[in-house]
Amino acid sequence: MEAETILYVGAFKLPDCNAAAHRVINNAKALRELGYKVVLVQTLRNSSSKDETTRMAEHFGFECWEVATAATPVGAAASLLGISGIAKVFRNYTNVRHVVLYNFPSIAMLRMRRYCHKVGATCVADVTEWYGTRNKSIVYKIVKGFDTAVRMRFAHKCIDGLLVVSSYLENYYHGKNVLRVPPLVDIRDEKWNRKRSRNAGVKTLVYAGSPSAEKERLDAIVAAVSDLSEDYPIRLNIIGIDEDEFRTIYGEKESNYDPAVISFWGKVSHAEALDAVKSANFSLVIRDSNRVTEAGFPTKCVESITCGTAVIATAHPDISPLLSRGRNGVVVNQDSLGTELEHLITSHDSVTVDTRLFDYRNYLPQFEKFFDSLSMHRWRPQKETHRTERRARVALHIIMPNQVSGPNTANRRISESFLKDRYDFRFAVQRFHANSKINVALIRDLVTQFKEIDPDLVHLSGLQGAAFHAAVAARLAGCRTVLITIRGYSGDQVGLGRAKRFIFNRVVEPITLALCTRFYTVCADAADRKIVERYRAKFAGVIHNAAPQIDFSEMAARERLRSELHLEDRDFLVVVSGRMVRDKGIETILRAIPLLTNPRIRVVFVGDGPYYDIICDRHHDLIDSGKLFLLGKRADAVQVAAGSDLFLFATLHENLSNALLEAMSVGLPIVATRVGGNVEVVEDGRNGFLIDVDDHLAMAERINVLVSEPELRSRFSQESKAIIFEKFSQSVIYEQLASLYDSMLKR
Repeated sequence: MEAETILYVGAFKLPDCNAAAHRVINNAKALRELGYKVVLVQTLRNSSSKDETTRMAEHFGFECWEVATAATPVGAAASLLGISGIAKVFRNYTNVRHVVLYNFPSIAMLRMRRYCHKVGATCVADVTEWYGTRNKSIVYKIVKGFDTAVRMRFAHKCIDGLLVVSSYLENYYHGKNVLRVPPLVDIRDEKWNRKRSRNAGVKTLVYAGSPSAEKERLDAIVAAVSDLSEDYPIRLNIIGIDEDEFRTIYGEKESNYDPAVISFWGKVSHAEALDAVKSANFSLVIRDSNRVTEAGFPTKCVESITCGTAVIATAHPDISPLLSRGRNGVVVNQDSLGTELEHLITSHDSVTVDTRLFDYRNYLPQFEKFFDSLSMHRWRPQKETHRTERRARVALHIIMPNQVSGPNTANRRISESFLKDRYDFRFAVQRFHANSKINVALIRDLVTQFKEIDPDLVHLSGLQGAAFHAAVAARLAGCRTVLITIRGYSGDQVGLGRAKRFIFNRVVEPITLALCTRFYTVCADAADRKIVERYRAKFAGVIHNAAPQIDFSEMAARERLRSELHLEDRDFLVVVSGRMVRDKGIETILRAIPLLTNPRIRVVFVGDGPYYDIICDRHHDLIDSGKLFLLGKRADAVQVAAGSDLFLFATLHENLSNALLEAMSVGLPIVATRVGGNVEVVEDGRNGFLIDVDDHLAMAERINVLVSEPELRSRFSQESKAIIFEKFSQSVIYEQLASLYDSMLKR
């Protein structure tokens, strides 16, 4: 009978180049002894520009594979999100029953879980750390911090079973199928049995590892040993970093360490490190008490005890019970480290070390029970099923349902159009803002909604923080087909800080596009970006926003607006519609108003935002004189446009404005800035005028021309409606969108 196969996958470096590899290999040996065939799959970044999946030479009798992603931004995203290389390895074996994922990225983990259940295997997470972000780069904090939060707080709770390294994690995942296994060794390996002598005249201490300021207090060790060396023959060997690295990690500007007392070895081979540990009287594990340290279990402690070297360690929930005076080592207080070290090096008390404590064979019964329980609840392979004939279900993302915004308007128009007869539209509602942070609660709420909707396709709007959270949530919910409409880029915002601009351009937007299946832009200008070129394979082209269907009397709207504002029919209304922020060119408009020559010109602002209060405070003279009206946010913005005479759009940057399309739909001539999608809608001299950004003189001059030339205004009005009919009507735009929907649903 063919042995059941377990794939053990993660970013370990074979054959035994890091602590991850040591853990995986010894866990694999335990599973092999229980009768499983274990295949090791290491994931890493490739120095080349392409992804590769290759079979490696055997190590320790295990078949080994390497799944490498390209050393590019796309490759980085693939390493966080993709599972295609692992699935390729999976297909080489016919009896895979379990997949164990070592400290695996959250999104890829959930995708792997879905894949495993589809083929009848279970998915297990091997969790050895709760990664911290102190003293890390801003990109690391965003990417790794987000991934860690989602993985530890959400993804692991969805997985079939958990191998954890500490009691902290065991308690955190209480109620799940959990097995606590510390780092293990194979006591029969030759490396543990090599003999080394100790210097009888000098007490030798050793630190071996890769310290970080968030975990290790190597600086406290160095300070204590330096003080003791003045009175006692003592030596500290530091393995893993050199002196320059030590000063960088701990902020030491200069050092006067006696090399005869404190020796920095730098990086050495694992065999050399073990020899140094064996030659020492004590191994030191001095750490602060925090979530990062308590969630882990220091491999250096395991290796020291297996080498027969007593351990001096600060209190830790899992290490403290193993250490007592006379057994394996001693627990010390960091605040009195120097005093306690002095006592230990002058004491003649012997310490007995149980070198077999962490041999993997001691844990065979626990492994057997754990994997037997997984096999009892193993998922049956999913058979191909056909849903009853129904319309494809499309989840549309709505951001803050009470907020009037371009993306919400566009999605509501889609759901109310003739497409509602072809597709079953449902709304996934974002009920609160992310506030420029990674918001786990928001993601969790959207995950719940997507699971309830169970869509065939998810359609998201935008490429900013809202779409990022929704894309992550869609993938976590198991949605396989995600479409994104790019309506703008965060980096275009005026006044956005350099750090935020960098985070959005280099982290948030690339990850969002990496998570989607396809995307399209609403104008050609938005398509002419480097990020679009980077994800060219997913780009579905340009699909413009659709104009609204006009189902009211424009003449009645004109009469109603003028009655509301107590104006006469001969008053000339210039409407400005949109959010009142600096990006919309509000300051340019305010500078142009005094230059308008006809006293019957009234400028009407529709919308709210920061500039609403600014205008009220600083330009009350324009309001008091009747030249300026502030209507605030209006649900009938299209009717307000229909009651006006000209649409003014002074935006500093733009993709494709719904307000602009609405104004043209009711036949308004346009004065707009020459940016973004404006040039695809407004044809200079045909249905309006295009002006340069921030040119208030040209703005006033063009408005004055249109006020004084009614025939030109009438011609522009007719052409605005003609352009909408030709290029932006719902029958044209939504047929393009339906074709994209259908092509994605067939995949």
